Amino acid sequence: MKYIDLEDTVSFYFGLNDVSGNGADGTGGKFYINDTSDDGTAAPVLTGNVTPLSEAGFPDGCYRVDIPATDANGFAAGKTYGVFVDIEVGIITPTAHIGDFTLAPVKAKLNADGLDLVMVDGKALPVAMQYIAAGIAGNLSGAGSGTELFKGIDGATDRISSAVDASGNRVITYDPVVVAMFESTPQPKRIRNSEPLRIK
Repeated sequence: MKYIDLEDTVSFYFGLNDVSGNGADGTGGKFYINDTSDDGTAAPVLTGNVTPLSEAGFPDGCYRVDIPATDANGFAAGKTYGVFVDIEVGIITPTAHIGDFTLAPVKAKLNADGLDLVMVDGKALPVAMQYIAAGIAGNLSGAGSGTELFKGIDGATDRISSAVDASGNRVITYDPVVVAMFESTPQPKRIRNSEPLRIK
């Protein structure tokens, strides 16, 4: 028994011998897929041709069956299917049952875009990982000042600002906008005369 996901392709293999018992390639080989929940009156879910492997360097009589178990081909999750083959070899056309497979629902396949579908407390996984990485491995400034700033692991991006009170309670701001503050604000210069102002 094989277990695969709906929309995947499952492969089976079998060997074929002639009447003398020697491995031999046949002609016209086909596969037939049976829904095992059927009462025996339904037609095959799918039929197709078997693939000889002798041309790829395998001995004569080696075959592979590739079954695209897709919804479009009539397959459904939660069902089990039997695989039958028949193929003419010499003066006979033997038929054989070569295996079964059960289908599970389609799994979410994560790729660069698919990660955005995984949510952590309302935030997409890539975004959440940026905050986690900054909190664990990012540079920290402002420790002990009451306002701590965590950089992203790129060393440049402000990811987390943490306002901490005297009891250690904190309020987190994500992706803070940090405004540079001058230590002093330039004041207008006063012009001082070297001589006192005299009124005549």
